[in-house]
Amino acid sequence: LEQSAVETALQRMLTQHFALGRFDPDPGSNPYRQIPRSAVGSPAHLNLAQQAAEAGAVLLKNVDKRLPLVGMPKVAVVGSAGNDSLVLLGNYHGAPYRNMVSTPFEAIVDKVGADRASFAPGAWPSGEGTWAFGDAIAAAAAADVVLITIGSDSKGTLNGFTYYTTVEKESMDRKSLELPGMQLDLVKAIASQTKTPIICILVHGGPLDISELIAMPRVEAVLSIGYPGQRGGVALANVLWGITPPSGRLTMTWPFANYTTQVSEASMAMRVWPGRSSPPPPVDN
Repeated sequence: LEQSAVETALQRMLTQHFALGRFDPDPGSNPYRQIPRSAVGSPAHLNLAQQAAEAGAVLLKNVDKRLPLVGMPKVAVVGSAGNDSLVLLGNYHGAPYRNMVSTPFEAIVDKVGADRASFAPGAWPSGEGTWAFGDAIAAAAAADVVLITIGSDSKGTLNGFTYYTTVEKESMDRKSLELPGMQLDLVKAIASQTKTPIICILVHGGPLDISELIAMPRVEAVLSIGYPGQRGGVALANVLWGITPPSGRLTMTWPFANYTTQVSEASMAMRVWPGRSSPPPPVDN
């Protein structure tokens, strides 16, 4: 490693520290040290968190204009992320102001009323949940539309407690791009045993192979919301009812699951076939 490379990296790091005023002789002159406590959890900041969540929603499938929803349908929210405030925050987060986290189910209740909304966990990303399929199927069957929240979980360890549902985080890479656990089976069970229109909500960090969801006729819409943060539930409801359009775009390529078995994990080329759209490499004769 050349010393010049180290010096360049150091220069970049120190430049940011100087820009933030970390080395100012008078700490009182640094505006970043003058932020009052009243700014934490302020209406402006909560609104910004909601706007960010809404802007990050990506519509991946929408058959026959299933979305936006119209009126006040009976809504079943299925899947563990549907009423889990912590999973929405992702990882490396502080404590939300006064624990003000809006889950998808809570936002749906606020939208249509408690008598027109139901929740059943159904399945967890870590693999548990087959014993809970029955309640999820029953809730879906009794609704006009079912929102199945599926994806991944990066809660990890927080305040000394380790969440066993975690499937991705620092030092924990997923071994497959497929939907973790029994979540795809949950979707198939609801699809085969009810006639209720299905909307899949992807709560996740890394890419997922959702090719089966895209090809499944019973799944009428697929919406990715990432880990949307503390206002994620309210943002999701606004997107579902068309108050805010799902105008986000994917930030990375989502390969098919078999990509990891056909390309060495040691390859850093980033363009190795078989990709989703890349042609096969030329044959060198």
